[in-house]
Amino acid sequence: MRKTMIRSAVRAVALAALLLAGREVSAQKLGPQRQFLSIDAFYDRLQLDAGEGRSRVGIDGFGARLWINAAPFAGPSAFLGKTAVGLYFSRNPRKDAGLGAAQYGGELYVFPTERPYGGIIDPFVSLGVGALRINNRQGSFSSDARADIADGNTTHFALSPGAGVRLPVFSRVQLRFDGRDAIVFSRQGIASGTKRTSHSLDFQGGFGIEF
Repeated sequence: MRKTMIRSAVRAVALAALLLAGREVSAQKLGPQRQFLSIDAFYDRLQLDAGEGRSRVGIDGFGARLWINAAPFAGPSAFLGKTAVGLYFSRNPRKDAGLGAAQYGGELYVFPTERPYGGIIDPFVSLGVGALRINNRQGSFSSDARADIADGNTTHFALSPGAGVRLPVFSRVQLRFDGRDAIVFSRQGIASGTKRTSHSLDFQGGFGIEF
């Protein structure tokens, strides 16, 4: 009985050591100050393209992001070792003006540097693929500015290239600032009746908890 307990204890210790060793190896693959997974919350300022020749409409909002470091799955690929993939969602309500928006989709992030500059400045470029949903409710919004925004809810496929910077402030906490361009191809102009490519600039700032 005692021998069985001893063998079981030895196996448990060996299994724990193996798991910890594997975890350590995986951590080394991630690169300095880039953890495996991060959950972000951020403030979002969308500059919505309201039509050709018209000023963009600024709408405040909030969002969340989940991103996973691809380095543990990269194998010998140096490029994949500097990438991450993620899912994002943002909502920009503007009840007083009757205009709102939401964005959701997936993103690819590329970190060009081996490690953050000075240990705290970590630049990246990104490419998002998803949807831009515009909610044009009746309100006090001027008719001229919304002339090329359809009434009701419309959802558009959007390609969103961008760039930003991570600032790892603690071992598990990061600050993050992004700038993106939500590009909608062949968007139907309500006033002009013609299709055009629209550019809605998007600025984000927030923090993330890393695991």
